[in-house]
Amino acid sequence: MLNYIKGLLVSINPSKVIIESLGMGFEVQITINTFEKIKESKEITVLTHLILKDDGIQLYGFADEDEREAFRLLITVNGIGPNTARNLLSTLTPIDLYSAIQSKDVTSLQKVKGIGIKSAERIIIELKNKIPEIQQSLKNLSNFDTNFYQDALLALKQLGYSVKEAENALNKVLKNHSKEEYVSLDKLIKLAFKYL
Repeated sequence: MLNYIKGLLVSINPSKVIIESLGMGFEVQITINTFEKIKESKEITVLTHLILKDDGIQLYGFADEDEREAFRLLITVNGIGPNTARNLLSTLTPIDLYSAIQSKDVTSLQKVKGIGIKSAERIIIELKNKIPEIQQSLKNLSNFDTNFYQDALLALKQLGYSVKEAENALNKVLKNHSKEEYVSLDKLIKLAFKYL
């Protein structure tokens, strides 16, 4: 299976990129989130997912493993095809998607083009037990401010850590430190570094 493509960025727009590698030009469908991460690069690596269809082959590309994993989860949902999954991940980050699923936030999912109430409910029902790391993290929060936690997750992810690494570190902070020790986002992130 084609796991990734590394090569020269030939052209890019918010929905697709053409990468030249080994003398071939690969057209890869991307999300807006991936577009934002790679648009300034000259040489890029995108993680890929290959879809075989009756009318041809489609390649979907992602800037990181978290987004590809979220895409793969979404396309297991009945009625959610690769283009709808791409729309979801163009609007929501994987963290936002998982949080919406865990909190049964139908409204956030419905903000995505092509997602009605039935599709949103189906995503929640079919994926709620397939996101164990997020599920466990949110259970551990109790009275802790969920948005504060999500901001810390996002910040650590932007620093290059995977969702799983960031969650593990933040969960250790919650378990081993009192709330008074992480009264600000900055302090929470600094404590999390001890466990990364």
